[in-house]
Amino acid sequence: MSGWLRRSWRASFLRLGLILAAVIAVGTLTGQLAWLLVVALASILVFHLWQLRQLQRALLHKRQVLPDFGPWRSVAELIRRRGARDRIVRRRLLDALQAFRSAAAALPDGTVVLNANGKIEWFNAAAARLLGLDPRVDQGTPIAHLVRHPRVVQWLADDPQENLLLDVPAPIDENLRLSFRMISYGSDLRLLVVRNISQLLHLEQVRRDFVANVSHELRTPLTVLAG
Repeated sequence: MSGWLRRSWRASFLRLGLILAAVIAVGTLTGQLAWLLVVALASILVFHLWQLRQLQRALLHKRQVLPDFGPWRSVAELIRRRGARDRIVRRRLLDALQAFRSAAAALPDGTVVLNANGKIEWFNAAAARLLGLDPRVDQGTPIAHLVRHPRVVQWLADDPQENLLLDVPAPIDENLRLSFRMISYGSDLRLLVVRNISQLLHLEQVRRDFVANVSHELRTPLTVLAG
């Protein structure tokens, strides 16, 4: 307990003790001690109930003015500090989320955030372009309902985190070839990364054709030399 909180409660107990001492003194002199004690305790109870009502109204209506007397002042100050701390934490979380989305949006690869049920939480522009997703209607839809290629559906049904899916035609253009990778993060979120590998597959085909042509061209002179 911090120093200001201890001082606040000490002052509240001191005020309560002084009030009761005054009531006892007056009641003893007048012979009405019992009645005066009942009236004093009832007044204290009513006052604290009124302070509690003020605190409740301030919290319900998000007012900045909170009770400013006795122990309720300490409670109000604790609520104010906790609220300020929570606002800072929320701001940091929002900034981190915005930074993540900005970074993911700038990636050339398609990025789709999925929840534990495989439903789309968010995706970047590259994913919309490669998979034909619409941000206005597709959020909250299972990814398996939107990408219907049999290999993708089977891959999602198995264990996609263990395998990399290669050479799948894009839903919007079969000339585009895609790779799919699933990455788990957080408690129950998954990140689907979709990459356009058309150029890589084309280069691999060019390499295979080159090796085949070289082998064919060398085979004839080697055969002549061997003969």
